[in-house]
Parts: sequence; C-alpha cells; structure tokens
Amino acid sequence: MKKKLIFGMLALLAFLGASITIYEVKTYRIDRPLELRLDVSGIKEAQAAENAWGGVRQSVTWANANSSLIDSVLTGLNNAGFFQWPNGITVTRVNVSLGTFTGKIQLNKNASATYNITCSACGSAQGFKHRLIIWRQSDDAQALELYFNDYGDTTGSGALVIYRTQILNPTQFNGSDTYVESWVVGSAGSRRQTYSWRDGPLASGGATDRARIFLEEMDGGALLCVKAVIRLNSSTASQISSSIPQCNTTPLYYTVAYGQKTASPFQTTAKVAIWRSADYGTASTLCGTAHNLDFGLFNGNGFIEDGVALGNVPSDFRSGSAINTLFSQIITDTGNAYENLRESDITALDATTVRFFSGATAPTGNSP
Repeated sequence: MKKKLIFGMLALLAFLGASITIYEVKTYRIDRPLELRLDVSGIKEAQAAENAWGGVRQSVTWANANSSLIDSVLTGLNNAGFFQWPNGITVTRVNVSLGTFTGKIQLNKNASATYNITCSACGSAQGFKHRLIIWRQSDDAQALELYFNDYGDTTGSGALVIYRTQILNPTQFNGSDTYVESWVVGSAGSRRQTYSWRDGPLASGGATDRARIFLEEMDGGALLCVKAVIRLNSSTASQISSSIPQCNTTPLYYTVAYGQKTASPFQTTAKVAIWRSADYGTASTLCGTAHNLDFGLFNGNGFIEDGVALGNVPSDFRSGSAINTLFSQIITDTGNAYENLRESDITALDATTVRFFSGATAPTGNSP
C-alpha cells in the first residue's frame, strides 16, 4: 500500500468534495432606506494539496471560511446600523442580488433571546436575539439561516449559521442537497468552532457522506487543536477497498487530529486513521491494520514528513503525546456535545439534527 495512493486520494476527495463557494469577492447593497451592504463572499473553494496530508489544512480552511461568512454578514449589518435599530423590528427585502444568486431576506431584531436553538453541536438550547434568513428568489427555496446576538462578540450563545450548498451555488455544488451547520462560541483566544454536514456529497463524484470537525483555540490563541471525522460514501469506500482489502465494508471514516501553531511558520503535528465500525477508535490503523504514517509534520510551506516517531517530533512542534491525547478524545464522551466525534455522533448528523429552525416562509415584498 502506498501512502500517496491511499491518503492522497482521501485528502483530495474528502476535502475537495467538501469545499464550498458562496461566490465572488464583492459587497452588495440592498435598496434604501437601509443602505445595507451584505457580503456573503466569505466561503471560498478549498484546494487540497497532492500529498498524504493535504486534507489536514482543509479543515482549517473551511472553518475559517465559515467564520468569515459570519463575520462578513455581521460587519455588513453593523455598517448599516442594524445594532442601533429599534428592537422588535422585522425587515424584508426581495430581489436581492448576491453575486449570481438572487434572494429574498428577512431580518429580525429583538431585545431578548427570542430564538432558542438546540443545534447538533449545541447540546442544550442556546438563546439568540437576532436572525437573518435568505431564500432563493426563483422558487423560495430556503438557503441560509444565521442566528446571533452581538457584533464582534461570540461569548454566551455565540453565533450559528446553517446553509444549503446546492441552493447557494448549484453550478459548483451539483451533488446532493447538503446542509452545513457551523457554530462558533467563546472569547478570543479560547474560541471553539464545530461545523458539520449531512447528506453529501456536495459535488458530483465527491467522497463525503457526513462529517464533523471541531476546532479549539488554546494557549491564548497561540495553538489551534483540531479533531475531524469524515464518513465516506459507499462509492469512495469501494475505491479504497480495491487497494486495501480489509476495508471491504461500509461505512468507512477518515479521521485526523492535529495541533497547529497559529504564528508563522505554523508548525503542525498530525495523526490519521481510516476506521470501520468494527475498529472505530483504533489509532494508527487502516481498517484494523497498523500503519506507520504517524506522526505527520508540516508548516506554512506544506508537508514536511511523516512516519516520525513519538520521541523525534521536534521541540518547536506540538508534542506527539499531546496529539495522542487529542486523538484519543475522538472516541470519548467529553461531556460537551460540540466536540463529541464518536460514531454515534456522526451517525446522528441527519435531517433531524442538521436543519433549518425558523419554519418561516419567504417574504412577498419589501417592508418599509
């Protein structure tokens, strides 16, 4: 078995198939009197490198893109004076041009936590004051919901976005009707982000079925710790089993944990596995068979090497023992729903958990 054949394919398929574009670097102004500039360009296509660990970076790429989406929308609302609007107001607009996407929007601003949401990552109900909903203009298909409280502050309940890739960009995301959920919570230096999706693949020929990726800032933001489990679809599992006979079952899970320093040169230490249900949680294995890839090292210039022994991880990288601890948490109940990555948690990412919550219908005209 060749590392590049096995993990290079997974890095490309799992994360290239999981990339998302909401479209173009522009800002768009909704008609007066709001003077609202709404930028939904935050999420960009993620390009995976062609090496054994190319997929590692993509979890951070997409997480940053989800955060950028939230930040850019809230920045637009703040610039429009949204946070100074009277409480209790509802604003609707139709024929809103968002790049090639034409939508309808509804904005709700409230004084208290009117919306109590229990998302797949939240664990318990989180209270949000404000809400933005976007529909596709042509057929009123719902595209996105954003719940939030304050601008530039994700303490308390944080911010939550749910969106449908196929509705926002059907040209690129021509696979299944995939729903993505991203929840960000915590203060700077200790923020936590969980993003999940279900009903993949996002693009035709993509590898992913469903996934959850958890990121946490540590050491005051100097370190980013990441845990990810991606469930591969049956066609991808069949491709893998042709090279790895013991992987002749479904589902299969691509699993990675790593620690990345957030200052240049971004030293990163990683650990990876492919699991079946029968050996879910067994470290350093390909479907129950031991591999010698751990530990993988890379920095801002890309992949450095893998097969690095525990005692040979350089001192300026996150230690192998710390990554072992991080990897072992994937199969444990941490007590925090947002970072649980057990097989049961991945299986539960379905239409009942990763979904829209508003039940609202698209507006038919502009409010005053």
